[in-house]
Amino acid sequence: MATNEILKFAESATNILSQGDYDTDPQRDEGVSGIARSALNNKTQKQTSTVAAGVSQFIADNQSEDVTDDLTPEEYAALFDSTLRIGSSKDILVIDTNTVLTYLDVGKTIYFDANSLTLTLPDPGTVNQGSKIYVNGDGHTGNVIEGDIVNGVLGDVLSMSLEPRDTIIFSRADDGWFCEAGSAQLKQSSSFQHLFQTPNTLSGYQKLPSGLILQWGSGVTDMTGIVTGSFNIAFPSIVYSFIAQVQSSSLSGLIVGGVATSLSAWSMHAGIYRYGIITGELTFEPEADVTIHYLAVGA
Repeated sequence: MATNEILKFAESATNILSQGDYDTDPQRDEGVSGIARSALNNKTQKQTSTVAAGVSQFIADNQSEDVTDDLTPEEYAALFDSTLRIGSSKDILVIDTNTVLTYLDVGKTIYFDANSLTLTLPDPGTVNQGSKIYVNGDGHTGNVIEGDIVNGVLGDVLSMSLEPRDTIIFSRADDGWFCEAGSAQLKQSSSFQHLFQTPNTLSGYQKLPSGLILQWGSGVTDMTGIVTGSFNIAFPSIVYSFIAQVQSSSLSGLIVGGVATSLSAWSMHAGIYRYGIITGELTFEPEADVTIHYLAVGA
């Protein structure tokens, strides 16, 4: 540990104004004209030196260079700036080479100290849910973050380019490391592009970064006017909405409907209400061979 030589003045002085007297002393407010009283001078020096000694002790505690009164103001400012960037060794990690993080780095802020480096996030299986890692570009370019980064579709392993002035918060989510904040650009993988493109399949699903899951598909009714099936994947906890509809039909008055019968299955039906001239009753008659499409939203 470095040594701090910036010391507090009048630490054990008895000839010194009390805090109350110093607060109301007119010379503290207006300044001294002529010779300053020693009790006032001691109090002033003690207050200013307390701040100087405290800041200097922080610098000495968190880096290896001694803090002395031989430093120029510019040298002191540079040392203070460097200390703020490095901070406590428990909370901040400055990297100047390709680095693979471990569970021991959870909670730290990672600063890049060079260009074109690769930072690999810890294996999410080794850290607790909700753990966070903070990454700061610190003005450097060409740096990349790798790891099990959740892109909202499949939790694919991606590369993320870090903007020079960007700060990203990675939070341990169900499927990996979720990019919680920051303006970094995701390098386009096929799965990430898929998240923002119109699906071109008649059946499929998408997982959104928020945790919502969209699923879609279709089925053809049997002679009873009913079709049942299973979702592409089971919803983990809830189905918020299930919508059934036909794209077009030549049947006048066709009615379709559907429901999620469980987290993994659905049922849809089609039919027409017809009025019986003889019976005078309105009855629902099922329709076979009707293609019904659905959209389900859940989580």
